[in-house]
Amino acid sequence: MNVTDKLYTEWAWRSKTGTPDINDPEDKALLDSIIAELTEQTESPYSQLQTNISKIQDDPEAVDFLNRYVNNRRFRAPFDEYIANQNIDSNTLEDTDAPDAIFNILSKNGDLETYMNNLDKLPGFESLDTSGNLVTALDSIVSKESANALIRLGGMEGGRGVGKAELGIATLCRDVQMMKGQAGDLNWNGYLEVKGTAARLGKRDHEFTGGKKLIDLATANDIENVTQGRTSIYNAPEILASELLKKGVDQNTILTALKGDFGQVYSEKALKLIKNIKDLSVEMRLAYFTNYWFGEGVKHIIFVATGNNGFGNYLSFNYDQAIEYIKKNPTGFCSPIRYNQLAPQVFRSGIKVK
Repeated sequence: MNVTDKLYTEWAWRSKTGTPDINDPEDKALLDSIIAELTEQTESPYSQLQTNISKIQDDPEAVDFLNRYVNNRRFRAPFDEYIANQNIDSNTLEDTDAPDAIFNILSKNGDLETYMNNLDKLPGFESLDTSGNLVTALDSIVSKESANALIRLGGMEGGRGVGKAELGIATLCRDVQMMKGQAGDLNWNGYLEVKGTAARLGKRDHEFTGGKKLIDLATANDIENVTQGRTSIYNAPEILASELLKKGVDQNTILTALKGDFGQVYSEKALKLIKNIKDLSVEMRLAYFTNYWFGEGVKHIIFVATGNNGFGNYLSFNYDQAIEYIKKNPTGFCSPIRYNQLAPQVFRSGIKVK
């Protein structure tokens, strides 16, 4: 029996006479009803959902996930609108959808509704002051679990790294946005630089053309290239300069040779901070920082501990504040500047805050 025969048999069986007539309005309505029954979905999506819910009633984790999804779904459109205003979109990270990742972090930890209901109360970046811990500073807005996850979120964008804490700060500080189409990390009334644990300020290596004048000066004064501590003195400008001074070489001659070498790496503005051989270890660090700051056009910088040592601790500085910090804490800021390590890692051992 083909489909047409089956349809007619069902129609005939349901009709009053057993011989239905297509011209009879009552028989025609009956046929339409049968066709609708056969072609419409036999089970609505709502009844499917009810059936599926009954299947997971003994799985608390699945029930919790479903409840969160349903409760938070209503926030998706306004969340996407707000996060787009922070210049966070599907292109922010190459390996994952950044808005999805942030939405899921807030949803998973039960923070999404509070976050969305308090967008106007999100802190301004300036309220973080010069030091503290991002996790505790933001725990009035989101849980520590969300703050931790957002600070750790990072990746690649168009060949450049999106460092840890960048997305977290842009998400949780109302007046900070991701930079778009420009060099730099974040926009807070200008270029806000974010540096995590063991980051570098610029490229590590540099070729010195024409030799190294300071080393030539040492050779001319019969200073041997011996090892001192973990380095050879020919690799350590502050040690080499001190040895030359002991040999009776004029300080200006030594500084001129050193600046001749590092003038290939640092700007004239940075070199002006190198003034005294006794303070050379600190002044080289100041030159390192200054060269990066003005070379990149930084307006403000925040160093964030993104390693396990003091995770979330931060130091937030303008240029003058950073210079004063380095003067007082040179070894905590970075290792000494070396000819083979022109850009040492900053805060390699974490960030200590009061």
